[in-house]
This record gives sequence, C-alpha cells and structure tokens, in this order.
Amino acid sequence: MNQCVDDKVLYALLDNLYFSENGLYDLADWFSKKGGQLLVLDEVHRYPNRAVELKNIYDDFSFLKVIFTASSLLQLSKAKADLSRRVVMYSMPGLSFREFLLFETGDKFPILKPDDILRHHVGYAADIIAKIKPLAWFEPYLNYDYLL
Repeated sequence: MNQCVDDKVLYALLDNLYFSENGLYDLADWFSKKGGQLLVLDEVHRYPNRAVELKNIYDDFSFLKVIFTASSLLQLSKAKADLSRRVVMYSMPGLSFREFLLFETGDKFPILKPDDILRHHVGYAADIIAKIKPLAWFEPYLNYDYLL
C-alpha cells in the first residue's frame, strides 16, 4: 500500500501479497477509521471476490470515494454482486502504437488512412525510420499496453 502525500488518499495494488492474507473490505474499514476519503485500487480484476467486497464497501462506507482499475470490464459485469447502481464504469482502450511512441519518444506521427498507406508506404516508412527504429519499440509497446 502506498499512502500518498495526503493522508486522506490511499493507493493499493491488489496483486500485492498483503491481500493474500488480508481482505479488501478490512482495508477500507481501517482506512476509513483513519479519516481516509479516497481509496484508489489498481488491478482489481486480480482480487478474488472483488464484486461482493466492492459492493459492501460502497454500501457501508458511503463517504469513502473509491476508484478502481480492472483489465477486464467483462469479468466485473458478470460478477455475483450487482455494482450497476453503485459504480460508473468507463472503458478506456489501450494506446495505439502511434500514441505509445508519442509518450515514449516525443515523436509525433500522423494518423494515416489505409488508402494513403497503400499508395505512399515507401515515403511514410522512410519518414518513420528516420526518427525511430519501430521494431525496437514494438516489444516494449506490447508489454506496456495490452499484454500486461
């Protein structure tokens, strides 16, 4: 667990060994008793019984704001406990390779239409390899983005 600079915010990575012996609900209870106001839960899809415990946290600690991330929205929507009236879920697609390169290298590449790529692929390829080595970035992109 990481207590932020502000004692009212707590970040917890749910694949942490702490959760092999401690419950999420118990963490929320402890944190709320310390005056916590915002609980940020990362990798909630890795936590067993997540939907039931999240539902109970929302019901029992109404003053506590909870933000969580999950790789699979489908798993949460099929869960035993109904979170639909308690949670607003946002689906955030992963970065495109072009977006990833912008964040990692600062190089901005244009959005290309398939027809333009087919007609001008040699020129586009030359522009790209003049700035970066795409294959050197592709594996880090896969590890960073979709295959975590």
